[in-house]
Amino acid sequence: MQNVKVELLGRTFNVRTDDDPVHIQGVAEFVNQRCAELQAGGPLPVPNVALLAALTIADELLKEREKNAAMRRKLRSHSTALLERLESIPVV
Repeated sequence: MQNVKVELLGRTFNVRTDDDPVHIQGVAEFVNQRCAELQAGGPLPVPNVALLAALTIADELLKEREKNAAMRRKLRSHSTALLERLESIPVV
């Protein structure tokens, strides 16, 4: 484990992680960008910005998970159909 220093909404945090520090910095930058987008609509207290950013990011994550699950179901269905067709071909 290592400590990675990140800045979120002007505050410095030490994150203890096994992940690549570059990845953690990228995550922090993503969160900061989302917060900046929310603040562009007008001044908001920092806790509100943080909560709205978390809500927005969680919404996107859940939508992507559902898309991924739907794609997996479709792939499974197509794979099953293809396997059935292959199995129906007579072996000579």
